[in-house]
Amino acid sequence: KTENAKHIFRWLATISGGSHGVESVLLNANPVCEAFGNAKTVRNLNSSRFGKLVMVHFGVTGVLSGSSTSNFLLEQTRVCGPAADERNYHIFYQLLTGLSDAELQARHLGGAAPKDFRILASSKCVAIEGVDDRAEWRGTEAAMLALSFEAAEVTQVIDVVAAVLHLGNVAFEADASVKHRDGDSRVANMNAVAHAADLLGVEKLGLSTALTKLLVRDEAASLNVSRAGVNRDALVKALYNSLFDLIVRRINHYGREVAGGSVDATHFIGVLDIFGFEIFKTNSLEQLLINFANEMLQRSFTLTTFHNEEGLYEREGIAFEHIPYVSNEAVLSLIDHKHHSPGLLQILEEESRLPGKTDATLLDKFTTAHSTTT
Repeated sequence: KTENAKHIFRWLATISGGSHGVESVLLNANPVCEAFGNAKTVRNLNSSRFGKLVMVHFGVTGVLSGSSTSNFLLEQTRVCGPAADERNYHIFYQLLTGLSDAELQARHLGGAAPKDFRILASSKCVAIEGVDDRAEWRGTEAAMLALSFEAAEVTQVIDVVAAVLHLGNVAFEADASVKHRDGDSRVANMNAVAHAADLLGVEKLGLSTALTKLLVRDEAASLNVSRAGVNRDALVKALYNSLFDLIVRRINHYGREVAGGSVDATHFIGVLDIFGFEIFKTNSLEQLLINFANEMLQRSFTLTTFHNEEGLYEREGIAFEHIPYVSNEAVLSLIDHKHHSPGLLQILEEESRLPGKTDATLLDKFTTAHSTTT
């Protein structure tokens, strides 16, 4: 899907006769989004780990007039560590091999390799045969500059990616200095926190406190080692996800500038690229939502291709042979039913907002609401 989408963009840019600036946005946005949102998986070497809808706009004469990208469901769990034999997002490896020694030193990465970072080394896969990450970084950087990213903006993006690497290396240990309290933690390697804080422009002690304590009703509650690790990973995921959203918004902003501030929204071709349905050994809520999005698309496909089309044939008296198809409506209603009874997602959201709830109370709610669901 990802490779076919790129061919479509190149073809549209070639035959549409749009301005060089508009074509540049369409062609350069893809390598930037791929660097930050694609990764090597066990299935292929350049898999999109986010969903995107690219709207390619045309004027009334058919000339390319602009494009815009909507992104959704970035696979945030990958940032904290990909599965075995897979890689994290391409940008991490591109920067570690493509930046100059001075640029690496400025980000406390001098002499570092992917194996030195927890979120990269855990999968035992840090290189792709036949892929030159150094050259790939040159292409990514050139594409960002072509999209009118200022040099200072590129520097800031690199700083955040480097900060994510350092944050991923933060480790915790039990705080033996605290008496009469069980389970308090503290940062075991303050150098990793100091490096991340420097790159993010925050105080290292404040960052350390944010990693080991949780603010509840204006009071700081200490976290044990396990929960501090979860807290760290949540920050890593949120930081990278925000960076990715910002990059896409920045690309769209430049696209509007090139298009003169607006585009003709009535003439467009939409290109949807979304990861497929996947099942892993360990599946998170994130994976459920990804698969749910795929099933929603599958329902739309079957309704359009089979149900609606056969209805048209029947209304026009056209003879046809019915094609049987499997409906996934029952599963979709179980997960996201908003009418007669709440779906699993609605119950989960409600339970998450209430104090004192656990996995057991959530399962009890699921059972009560859907024990007779078939």
